[in-house]
Amino acid sequence: MTQVTPDKVRAARTFLRKRSLTPPVSPRTFARSAEEMGKSFSELIRFIMRLKRGSSQQSQQRQEVIRTAAGAGE
Repeated sequence: MTQVTPDKVRAARTFLRKRSLTPPVSPRTFARSAEEMGKSFSELIRFIMRLKRGSSQQSQQRQEVIRTAAGAGE
Protein backbone atom coordinates (compact mmCIF):
# COMPACT_ATOMS: atom_id res chain seq x y z
CA MET A 1 0.00 0.00 0.00
CA THR A 2 1.32 3.42 -0.91
CA GLN A 3 2.15 5.82 1.90
CA VAL A 4 1.24 9.44 1.28
CA THR A 5 2.75 12.45 2.97
CA PRO A 6 0.71 14.57 5.37
CA ASP A 7 1.05 17.45 2.89
CA LYS A 8 -0.63 15.37 0.18
CA VAL A 9 -3.47 14.43 2.56
CA ARG A 10 -3.97 18.10 3.51
CA ALA A 11 -4.01 19.08 -0.16
CA ALA A 12 -6.57 16.34 -0.87
CA ARG A 13 -8.71 17.48 2.07
CA THR A 14 -8.65 21.07 0.79
CA PHE A 15 -9.46 19.93 -2.76
CA LEU A 16 -12.40 17.81 -1.57
CA ARG A 17 -13.77 20.48 0.79
CA LYS A 18 -13.81 23.09 -1.98
CA ARG A 19 -15.99 20.71 -3.98
CA SER A 20 -18.14 19.58 -1.00
CA LEU A 21 -16.98 15.96 -1.40
CA THR A 22 -15.39 15.45 2.03
CA PRO A 23 -17.95 13.22 3.79
CA PRO A 24 -18.29 10.50 1.14
CA VAL A 25 -14.60 10.53 0.18
CA SER A 26 -11.76 10.14 2.67
CA PRO A 27 -8.92 12.60 1.97
CA ARG A 28 -6.31 9.96 2.86
CA THR A 29 -7.84 7.38 0.52
CA PHE A 30 -8.26 10.00 -2.20
CA ALA A 31 -4.62 11.13 -1.91
CA ARG A 32 -3.42 7.51 -1.91
CA SER A 33 -5.51 6.70 -4.99
CA ALA A 34 -4.20 9.72 -6.88
CA GLU A 35 -0.65 8.72 -5.98
CA GLU A 36 -1.11 5.08 -7.03
CA MET A 37 -2.75 6.02 -10.32
CA GLY A 38 -0.31 8.82 -11.07
CA LYS A 39 -3.16 11.26 -11.62
CA SER A 40 -3.87 14.74 -10.33
CA PHE A 41 -6.84 15.23 -8.03
CA SER A 42 -8.88 16.75 -10.88
CA GLU A 43 -8.09 13.82 -13.17
CA LEU A 44 -9.01 11.35 -10.44
CA ILE A 45 -12.39 13.02 -9.85
CA ARG A 46 -13.12 12.93 -13.59
CA PHE A 47 -12.15 9.24 -13.66
CA ILE A 48 -14.45 8.44 -10.72
CA MET A 49 -17.33 10.34 -12.33
CA ARG A 50 -16.87 8.43 -15.60
CA LEU A 51 -17.02 5.18 -13.66
CA LYS A 52 -20.18 6.28 -11.84
CA ARG A 53 -21.86 7.33 -15.08
CA GLY A 54 -20.89 4.08 -16.73
CA SER A 55 -22.30 1.96 -13.94
CA SER A 56 -25.57 3.90 -13.90
CA GLN A 57 -25.89 3.53 -17.66
CA GLN A 58 -25.27 -0.21 -17.37
CA SER A 59 -28.00 -0.41 -14.77
CA GLN A 60 -30.39 1.43 -17.10
CA GLN A 61 -29.48 -0.83 -20.00
CA ARG A 62 -30.09 -3.93 -17.88
CA GLN A 63 -33.50 -2.62 -16.87
CA GLU A 64 -34.41 -1.99 -20.51
CA VAL A 65 -33.33 -5.51 -21.50
CA ILE A 66 -35.41 -6.99 -18.69
CA ARG A 67 -38.46 -4.90 -19.69
CA THR A 68 -38.05 -5.96 -23.33
CA ALA A 69 -37.67 -9.61 -22.37
CA ALA A 70 -40.71 -9.42 -20.09
CA GLY A 71 -42.78 -7.74 -22.82
CA ALA A 72 -41.75 -10.36 -25.42
CA GLY A 73 -43.28 -13.16 -23.35
CA GLU A 74 -46.79 -11.68 -23.48
